[in-house]
Amino acid sequence: MERRRGEKQLRSLNGYERTARGLIERFMTEELWRRPRYAWHRFWGDVNPFPRTMRQVWDFAAGDADYAAHMVNGSPDEATLQRTGTKMAERLITALAIEPDHCVLDLGPGVARVGREMAPHIRRWVGADVSRKMLDRAAERMRHLPNATFAHISGDGDLPFPDEIFDRAYAHLVFFHIDKQEMWASIREIARCLKPGGILYGDTWNLQNEDGWQRWLAEVEHYRGRRRPVHHNRWSTEAEMRTFAERAGLVTLACLHDSCWLQLIAARPFADGSLPTLGDLSTLPPPAGSWYYND
Repeated sequence: MERRRGEKQLRSLNGYERTARGLIERFMTEELWRRPRYAWHRFWGDVNPFPRTMRQVWDFAAGDADYAAHMVNGSPDEATLQRTGTKMAERLITALAIEPDHCVLDLGPGVARVGREMAPHIRRWVGADVSRKMLDRAAERMRHLPNATFAHISGDGDLPFPDEIFDRAYAHLVFFHIDKQEMWASIREIARCLKPGGILYGDTWNLQNEDGWQRWLAEVEHYRGRRRPVHHNRWSTEAEMRTFAERAGLVTLACLHDSCWLQLIAARPFADGSLPTLGDLSTLPPPAGSWYYND
């Protein structure tokens, strides 16, 4: 058992060996010498030698455009960012029945991979992030979109917006980076900021699905004997997600759980108690056996 554990401990979530030889092989295979600034960010981010706050992690990630793209969803370049962002924006627009006159909140937009492609289809897009430097990256990518605005947030869940301002809100690849207390506080605040009939979408790793469980085991081995960074992955269950939404005053419309992700869709009821209608949800779950979409 000890030998097997030792073997697993030497391999990272990204598949390379966590040894000097493994680092050299990755440097050569990925031709990282062509992008020294990116290579430095990758190395320093992987080694994680000092404790950092959530803001510091994402400010550091934003220090290099390629590394920022890598951190948000593994995109290797701007073309991939735009392609995958377009696909995810289309999924959300369809599933959440997002309309051209809607005001939409993107919680934790990073470099605005999804927001850049969402904004042209709505009245107003608002990105709220704990990292000012990530917001600067997002603003640069969205400088051609006058309906995009940005808000720096504290990271404790509080949002600097008035009540009932948003028609839709989404937190994509965000909740699994934050502690449960902050996730709950974020859902509660979004519920306050949604208009009657407004809809929230949020996803996180699914502890109850086999693909999600295998990712959990990989994470356990990845950090065995190491300090976990503040943004390490977290997992949830359907019951927990539903409880957070409903305790915040929302009604769960769907909680998709047949993939590695849990995908919560919850709404604030209209004044008469009725609920908004969703669109097609079939494209939302990532494919079986994958940790993200094959876009």
